[in-house]
Amino acid sequence: MENYNDKAKELLAKRLEDCSLQVDGVEADSKDYKDLTDRFANIYRLQIDERKAEMEADLKKKQLEADIANTNKGLELKQKELDLRKAELEATKRKFAGDIIEKGVTLVAWIGMSCLVMNFEKTGAIMSKAFPGVFPKIKI
Repeated sequence: MENYNDKAKELLAKRLEDCSLQVDGVEADSKDYKDLTDRFANIYRLQIDERKAEMEADLKKKQLEADIANTNKGLELKQKELDLRKAELEATKRKFAGDIIEKGVTLVAWIGMSCLVMNFEKTGAIMSKAFPGVFPKIKI
């Protein structure tokens, strides 16, 4: 593409040079002079349009690069948010597992103490056997 652009620029420069050489030999009032000046003006207009198109293309390229950079930043932020949510989920799972273990230990301890109390009631209270006169039996 650049080779084509370079070739076009060389041809355009040669054409301008040819036009300027031809203008030197033509009278200002003649029709040929008017045609040459019109061609000359068209060539300059084309050069200006080419430069304008190149500048617009560069501007669009820069805008696209900026949009891509912004999109990448947005994706990075979303990835960070996703990682944070995953970490929160893992912390919640660990807390839930800890709560289940705590409740299980409490339940086992309660059942164990209940069994001990039931066995203790079968044999009787230590205080009522050791000090029969001091602590009266309470009937329920």
